[in-house]
Amino acid sequence: MENVMSPNIAGHDMEGHGASMAGKKAVEKRVKSRFSGRMLRTAAPPGSEYWLDVAGKILASPANTSQQEWQPIWNASITGFLQDPKVLDIFRESFAMSRDMRTLCQILMNIISQLTLKTPFPQLSNILISVTVQRSRPTFHFLSGLPYPSICLLVAAMHARTAGQDIITFEMLHETFRDQLRSSTSAPVEVEGGGIGMVRCTREVLRRAFEMLVTSKIFVGTAASSATTAAEFVKHRCALDYLNVKKAVDDNGQTNLKKWLSKAQ
Repeated sequence: MENVMSPNIAGHDMEGHGASMAGKKAVEKRVKSRFSGRMLRTAAPPGSEYWLDVAGKILASPANTSQQEWQPIWNASITGFLQDPKVLDIFRESFAMSRDMRTLCQILMNIISQLTLKTPFPQLSNILISVTVQRSRPTFHFLSGLPYPSICLLVAAMHARTAGQDIITFEMLHETFRDQLRSSTSAPVEVEGGGIGMVRCTREVLRRAFEMLVTSKIFVGTAASSATTAAEFVKHRCALDYLNVKKAVDDNGQTNLKKWLSKAQ
């Protein structure tokens, strides 16, 4: 007992702890240096059963609530929901059309966003509405006429998607644009009608462009608005894919926008 409590032993313990922390930091630096800029490629899910398994685990995640009786009731409703033959058919059809896990996450997110106090559990009607949104993307005929600030926000949204962030906010897109503007060293001049430099846009201009994209249903809200959440932090997702945004950028003619978008592939 005396050996354990002696000052010398305590000193050795602290020294060993400091050495281990230093070694840990050295390993972290080496890993970051070695894998910096590298891309991990993953294969598509092997089958629809994998989708169903992931959906079940996501929906049955433990709830952060003090009401202990809620979790068993919720789990029972999820089990019944995923055993419905019509629900299973919809999941399998969606998997056959798109094996992208992001599509599954968007379907589940849309299902949860439809829940209310009167209908607190997922139903067949919820997934029918959700897959309709995913499969029936509207055709935006006015993309070629979008103003420069709106296209900048769309390009920023594509960069967020490439980084694995399907959910966006105005604040996130504004910060991405600001960083790109700062890193761009080209002068905002035009050659034969095509811009070769990033044009500065104020926060207010981008804010109005964002609101226009929301009104046009290009940016779709993913959750109900809340009085406690500032408008800049309300979550949305972009209804356009990369090819839609690329067409808008090509029609705009800004060379620097094309280069910026190409980095989002």
